[in-house]
Amino acid sequence: MNMPQLIGSVTVGERGQVVIPSEARESMSINAGDKLLVFKAPVDGVLIIAKPETFEKLLAHLELNLTNKKKS
Repeated sequence: MNMPQLIGSVTVGERGQVVIPSEARESMSINAGDKLLVFKAPVDGVLIIAKPETFEKLLAHLELNLTNKKKS
């Protein structure tokens, strides 16, 4: 799994809204009307935004890695 990649920065508007940079939307196939999950990471000041189906794949990947690590 690759390390996180900085794609851009956003500004929070008066109503708490942010615009996801176009490069991120294109590379992740995010379209208008898509539902996204927003998580507060264990580290203060970090949010994680993911498509539901992608997050499920991430969880499966992490579970597999943990299982393999326990076997070692």
